[in-house]
Amino acid sequence: MASQSGWPALACVTVAAALLITATVFPAAAAQPDTALSFSYNDKNLARNQPVFAHLRAAFEEKHPELPFRIKRDYAAAKLFYERRGYQPIWIKNGKLTRAAQNLVARIAQAPEEGLNAKDYPLPVLLANPLKDPAAIAHVEFNLTQSALRYAEDAMGGRIPPSSIDKSITQKPKRPDPIEAMEAIARSPLPGATLHAFNPTHAGYRALRKQLKTLRKQQQSKREPIEIPGGRLLRPGMQDERVPLLRARLQVPAKQPKSQQKHATVAQDHATTNRKHARTYTQDLVAAVKAFQTGNGLNADGIIGPRTLLAFNALIGEDPIKDVIANMERWRWVPRDLGTVYLQANIPEFTVRLIQNGEVSYETRVVVGKPKHKTPVFSDKMDHVIVNPYWNVPYSIATKEILPELRADPASYLTKGNYEMVYNGKVVSPKRIRWEDVTFDELRIRQRPGRGNALGKIKFMFPNRHNVYMHDTPSKSLFKRSARAFSHGCVRIHEPFKFADALMQTQKNLSGRKLRSVVGKKQQQFNFARHIPVHLTYFTAYVDEQGNLQRRPDIYGHNRKTIAALGL
Repeated sequence: MASQSGWPALACVTVAAALLITATVFPAAAAQPDTALSFSYNDKNLARNQPVFAHLRAAFEEKHPELPFRIKRDYAAAKLFYERRGYQPIWIKNGKLTRAAQNLVARIAQAPEEGLNAKDYPLPVLLANPLKDPAAIAHVEFNLTQSALRYAEDAMGGRIPPSSIDKSITQKPKRPDPIEAMEAIARSPLPGATLHAFNPTHAGYRALRKQLKTLRKQQQSKREPIEIPGGRLLRPGMQDERVPLLRARLQVPAKQPKSQQKHATVAQDHATTNRKHARTYTQDLVAAVKAFQTGNGLNADGIIGPRTLLAFNALIGEDPIKDVIANMERWRWVPRDLGTVYLQANIPEFTVRLIQNGEVSYETRVVVGKPKHKTPVFSDKMDHVIVNPYWNVPYSIATKEILPELRADPASYLTKGNYEMVYNGKVVSPKRIRWEDVTFDELRIRQRPGRGNALGKIKFMFPNRHNVYMHDTPSKSLFKRSARAFSHGCVRIHEPFKFADALMQTQKNLSGRKLRSVVGKKQQQFNFARHIPVHLTYFTAYVDEQGNLQRRPDIYGHNRKTIAALGL
């Protein structure tokens, strides 16, 4: 029978053993812990531990078909590990937890600091009297080992499979080998530190972990910033009941109307004028809002809409904690090594950054996929660019969006859109095609380079299963918007040749000038001497360079589903 934590209950456990599985936190021992594998395999030790040996072996030999594969795998790894050491305990010596065990327990007890659920890792407590019951010793040994292995699994690879959130998320988080993990933890003089190292090391993850601690303190003290309620778009010069709240939040004191300043000695009722002025969104407050927008990566237009309100209310209520934990989970899905030079396109932020040695060397706006055409979340490597690209129209777009109009007047439609029909790699005349039978299984439609090409003048390629890439676009006006989810899944780049200039600085064989020199000619491909890792990520919460929590709209619902899957 499985316990609530997912681990099976060991049979024949005494009352003392039952007390030992209570999840209680206690401080780590100050002294150096015992070396975990210090037992010698002599007959005396084996004889003394024979009863424990029998109970521990029985625990690992129990069958639990109802348990998830990951836990079964951990059982098998732990069983092999204990077989190799004659089923001698690691964590209990002379009936007490070793200092190594105490160090390990103290670290696991801090699981909530990593956004993990402490209930998933049942822990023993310290008792005044040594354990003598072999079943109790085996029970504690078994459960602490399984808790350590599960923590390592969750810390490195996450608690939920990325694909369970959405099929467009195809990240493959690396998971620890349980046998290697068990060996590393047990052999370490500080197993708690070894276990902690399974957590992500990315700067973005560490910043969120620190922010999580801050948010929990604020929640306990109930000290929260002033919330700005939702409502209509607030533009400069408009009147709104939220203006006084904005002034208080941004610490911009209201000024007296000039008319009242001039006639302060005149005894008249200024109540109406004062009330109207207090509700007016004046230029002094607009300037403060623009500064706030700039600091939060928003368009500094002074207009208060949904995205600006979300930034204002980023620290309000319980949701920020849930958001931070969900985003910490997604950090576990990205590769542990992002690369010394890499690109990160963060979908909810509508931004791509070139990172070199931990510093942002270039940043620009992007347009990403619509909610019904999500930009996928994955990692790959950019290895070439194409200048003057053809656009090979995807099957879904050709079938659902183009074919109905194309059938009505093929020649006119193809000419107007600068398209051509291709069969077996050769361009064919539309007059030779039986349009009523077209399915685009073998026949393909593509757009020539140049006028109106959907990919613009350049595309940046990182070949992948999704057939998405980064590219130029003729629809430049979309980059002026704060929310930029308009594509069919690819990532459109603002000022792509400035982006190319930054990228080419990482290449020995190419330059932005060379790419520009062939614009307007035939399609040309330029291969990179150094491939650049590309990470398409989905972080709706992150910490900016000033240490402020930033939150972005959950445009695809991934964050909401992650929160639900984590049971937050």
